[in-house]
Amino acid sequence: MSAPAVWGRPDRWLALESRPFAFRLPQPLQTFSGRLEDKRGWLLRLQATDGGVGWGEAAPLEPR
Repeated sequence: MSAPAVWGRPDRWLALESRPFAFRLPQPLQTFSGRLEDKRGWLLRLQATDGGVGWGEAAPLEPR
């Protein structure tokens, strides 16, 4: 994971970490924009001072 980026008020901060990922799809996906053979993006982890953690992803569709 990347080093956390921290922001917010001193009494209530958030930390964001990201990790890139890439993998080949089991079979190509055809979209209006083109054909996708692999998937790339970032896994995101957001943590609050109260211990709450949220996970997400950012993975744009980029046909080649």
